[in-house]
Amino acid sequence: MTEECEKTEAENLLIRVDGSVTPQGECISALREKHFGNDSGQLSPVETLYLLERRNFKLTDSGEELEFGNLLLEEVRQDPKILPRYIVYRDWRDRGVFPFEVSRAPPISPDKGSKPTTYPISPLKLPRITLSKCYFFREAEMSMIYDKKVAEELYYDTWIGQLGKYKQEKAGSNLSLDLIETLYLMDHHEVELVVFDAASGEEMPRIDLLEFAQERHPGIEDLMAVYEDWRRSGYIVKTGFKFGAHFRIYFPGAGTGKNKWVHSKHVLHVIPKSYRMLMSEWGRIIRLSQSVKKTFILGVPALSKGDYDDRERGDLVLYHRTKEGIQDPKDDRPTFLCIAIPETLRMSGLEFANALREAEEKGLQLLIAVVDRETDINYYVARKIKLEGSENEYYEIYWYRP
Repeated sequence: MTEECEKTEAENLLIRVDGSVTPQGECISALREKHFGNDSGQLSPVETLYLLERRNFKLTDSGEELEFGNLLLEEVRQDPKILPRYIVYRDWRDRGVFPFEVSRAPPISPDKGSKPTTYPISPLKLPRITLSKCYFFREAEMSMIYDKKVAEELYYDTWIGQLGKYKQEKAGSNLSLDLIETLYLMDHHEVELVVFDAASGEEMPRIDLLEFAQERHPGIEDLMAVYEDWRRSGYIVKTGFKFGAHFRIYFPGAGTGKNKWVHSKHVLHVIPKSYRMLMSEWGRIIRLSQSVKKTFILGVPALSKGDYDDRERGDLVLYHRTKEGIQDPKDDRPTFLCIAIPETLRMSGLEFANALREAEEKGLQLLIAVVDRETDINYYVARKIKLEGSENEYYEIYWYRP
């Protein structure tokens, strides 16, 4: 394109008439060949900005030149999201691949899109335990079971709680339970667990312990629902604190001290559908997960059909580079539906779920582009998880390098 469009200054000229921008001279065919403009040759604001900033084009309106900065100020008054979308568009164009704004993308041929990743299930069977005393320590938000037989049975058979010391089961015979594990065991009749307040010595019915948990951690019901979901499916669910997430996940069959020790390969973070998570927090958790070679799973509890809407959230449709070469919009299907969002903004679990459904309906993968304050971009690909019998939604999310 550049060779054809650098012959004369006139051929690098864009003209705006009644708000519509069109190229002049022989550049029209060159720009079309590179997938700029619609069938009539009209350029969108994002395309115009790119040609002004990166391809040394000039834009005139009624004979007066309109520079990149002035055009951007004009456009942002009509479209507040134009800058992050433009930064992502520019990044893909600079990489030599083809981005399109959703409203101007070529027709996408029907396709089933990417299928959810199915996670295996192996239903958990809790051991039958009768009348075991458990002492709850409020400030530590932990419980202790001193009965050695019960402690070992729960730990070795289900890997609930921590026997002795982390990775050193023989360091003691007591079982430590966190708050969610304690509530979980109190929910199931197989384990007859009686909890006492360690400080007062008085019995704590489940409702009292739950009220304490809700006061300390508003929304803890969402964490409990996710914990129950994965435990029911046979997964080992432990704290994900060291990885910046709520939980770390071990697949069914993972052992404890009686077997060869294994490392978790997944971390899981819960975003309630109404909670708006800061994108810088989002990026930090995912990058940390991948730096320790773990798959990041996002959980959005209690979504129903009525929570979804038909509002389009996608900013760009993206083609990319494959082993066979650059995807060509004339011959290939695009790969991604992209959302561009600054690192300083937030996204709720429901907004994320709606965006992923929009991508699925188009037969595309969801790509979230987080633009930082230095205009660098981190990309994240999202893929849905199928966990049989679950009423919650789960997604694998990967840091992606175009």
